[in-house]
Amino acid sequence: MNNKDYFISNSKEETQAFAENFSKDLQTGDFLAFYGDLGSGKTTFIQGLARGLGIKKRIISPTFIILRHYNLTQGNFYHVDLYRTESKHDLLGIGLDQIIQDPNSIVALEWAEKMGDLMPQKRIEIRLKYLNNQQREISIKRYENQIDKAVKVLNQGGIIVFPTDTAFGIGCRVDNEKAVRELFEIRRRPLSQATPILINSLEMAKEYVTEIAEDVIEKLINPFWPGALTIVLKADQNKVPPLVQGGGETVGVRMPNHLVALDIITKVGVPILGPSANFHGESTPYEFKDLNPKLISLVDYVIDGKCSVKKASTVIDCTKSPWQILRQGVVTVKI
Repeated sequence: MNNKDYFISNSKEETQAFAENFSKDLQTGDFLAFYGDLGSGKTTFIQGLARGLGIKKRIISPTFIILRHYNLTQGNFYHVDLYRTESKHDLLGIGLDQIIQDPNSIVALEWAEKMGDLMPQKRIEIRLKYLNNQQREISIKRYENQIDKAVKVLNQGGIIVFPTDTAFGIGCRVDNEKAVRELFEIRRRPLSQATPILINSLEMAKEYVTEIAEDVIEKLINPFWPGALTIVLKADQNKVPPLVQGGGETVGVRMPNHLVALDIITKVGVPILGPSANFHGESTPYEFKDLNPKLISLVDYVIDGKCSVKKASTVIDCTKSPWQILRQGVVTVKI
């Protein structure tokens, strides 16, 4: 049986040929985690892999020295064998944490089960199973970084659930009106009820509102962003869909104090919607376990994680004079 991610090898030569062909899809920054008992063919696979990457030197398992380095035409290739390692200290001692973060390297690591919490989210798992003296079963599975996956889903018009500082949110790109409407349908949110957008900077916020007064910046944004404060401003009618405005002319804007949420917004390049990830009228999910499985089944991707504040944001309408507190949340502002 033979396809791109599954292969039954009948010989050492077939394993190496499969690996050599597999190497054509690799890029610097890839981390290959190998699993398999002694004699399952991990080193044999890596020999074919190295040949496909243009490495002329003989590849032998670095069991006793743990790590071997080879130069590529562009970048580096590391062959790591953790068979004789006993603790996380051993892994840090060889600088493995730095090696796997090097965007200019390809890492092939045997006995990946010893990686523990150092295992990168973005990886390719290659499992080899001994069937008999000749045959080996090879299966390959690709894991993406959760943030990169979320960004891909959003850019394809999908909807995600993700952690913020306040609560778990449900989001889509603000500039995709089809996705915006689908999000409202999933949440069962009344079409007349506006929904906030999340941004990563004051500069991004300015692109989606008509103006931000200096006193709003001085008294609200500078002291409380990033954080649990939603500021209602006049929306740019050309950039903020009417549904997000709830039939009005304003939009709630917030910069979350959460690295995952900010990283997603930065990589997407536009604001994302940020209402809490619950059906309309149900309890706000402040922990992953609070998420409704039915809602989860309706979205395209879910990022796990933790919320730091676990309380609702304060909402202040700055289109009125004086400003009006629409919801008193975790941030206390005196008006």
